[in-house]
Amino acid sequence: MYKRQALSLIREHGDRVMEAIGLGQLSIETLRYGDPDRARVLREQALARVRELGHRSNEPWNLWELGEVYRVIGQPDKARRYYDEARPLFRAQGHGFGESYCERGLGDLALAAGDFATAIGHFTAARALASEYPDQFWSQLYVTIQLARTLNGCGQPGEALAVLHAALPVATASVVKGLHPGLMTAVAELALAAGRAEAAATLCGLVAAHPMTWNETRATTARLAAQARATLGEAAADAAEARGRTLDAPTLIARLAALPPDLAAWLDVLAE
Repeated sequence: MYKRQALSLIREHGDRVMEAIGLGQLSIETLRYGDPDRARVLREQALARVRELGHRSNEPWNLWELGEVYRVIGQPDKARRYYDEARPLFRAQGHGFGESYCERGLGDLALAAGDFATAIGHFTAARALASEYPDQFWSQLYVTIQLARTLNGCGQPGEALAVLHAALPVATASVVKGLHPGLMTAVAELALAAGRAEAAATLCGLVAAHPMTWNETRATTARLAAQARATLGEAAADAAEARGRTLDAPTLIARLAALPPDLAAWLDVLAE
């Protein structure tokens, strides 16, 4: 709502560069919490405006975001095309941070396709590029979460847990609270892989109730919750999810950060 109001004010003042940026920001919010097709329309408008104005520094970001839209919509070939179009522009601008976003998008595509080896390569490259920008906590944490999910997916839960544990101090920063649902989803996947269905259901309840959970994360969590429910039964799953809805994500993450990388110890916290 606030981004829509801001865009209206920008248009009233006739600042077309800021209008393009505002369209882009509204597209991000819409993709995460609203209609992906509407997000696509907004992002196409932003890209057209940027190109019309010759605002070259913002062009690769709009291309990358169009890749994200098509990834979420489920059109990986189009997503890859936009990532590949954005990457050389980022490189020409000397923007390694932007290149890390392209690697991240390609990693997400590979993870969704179950191509874990390719995903690990892209996420590792994205982490290396993002590490050159130490103030970019958000991007570093996102890639770390996705790398951990990939490691768990290819049967390396110990390595996945170690990667997540190393990132927990960063996850306690207020600037990355929007990634807490994704982090908790990664822990839920580890719980299911370890046979801890009740803990997984509890974490799914937390994520489902979190106001900042993205639509694509909700879809993943719904799948995990169904798997946990098939093991637990309806009554036990209902109770576990209800307990999760009472949890506070920042408090839980701070508690996990104080523990060693021991999954059993992490999950036991949920039962306290």
